Amino acid sequence: TPLPPPTADIGATPRSDQQWYELYFTDPVHTADMKTPGGGIPDRVIASFDEAQKSIEVAVYEFDWEPLAEALVRAQERGVRVRVVTDSDSLSDEGIPLLKKAGIPVVADQRQAIMHDKFAIIDNSTVWTGSMNFTRNDAYRNNNHFMKIRSTQLAANYAAEFEEMFTRQEFGPRSTANTPHPQLTINGVKLENYFA
Repeated sequence: TPLPPPTADIGATPRSDQQWYELYFTDPVHTADMKTPGGGIPDRVIASFDEAQKSIEVAVYEFDWEPLAEALVRAQERGVRVRVVTDSDSLSDEGIPLLKKAGIPVVADQRQAIMHDKFAIIDNSTVWTGSMNFTRNDAYRNNNHFMKIRSTQLAANYAAEFEEMFTRQEFGPRSTANTPHPQLTINGVKLENYFA
């Protein structure tokens, strides 16, 4: 079954039949040369972080966009459990030291191969996923997408993947194949969920 038409305009409000997902694309033609980038997908993700009540788990390859890190720090300061997984090569990116300074636990993959995930789980009910790292380049200079999906089953899939990395230090071929809902249905739309 094909997905209903996504919200194409970043400023548009999804119709009621689209409330379970929002799909966004970067616009590097108009944002690549901005002296002070802002807006777009990062603002949508920040708004989600600011609305979190219980938990935020982030797995992202690169993380240098400080406004996203600042939103995670704000969440932790109001009592939200925040945890992050990243690639060892990205530990010096500007966002990671800011998180560590605030006491947010950050786990790196500690291996030569790349931990290339890009997702966030909010309150075990919402997932952000796509091709965009949490970087200035990915948000404003490169072609990327990011999708927000509201589903506790999908969130459980991503949470299982996150726990493999964060708690058990399982990356790449050591990762347990334990996705709880590899096939699921959201609002009548059948989805399949895979982790490489």
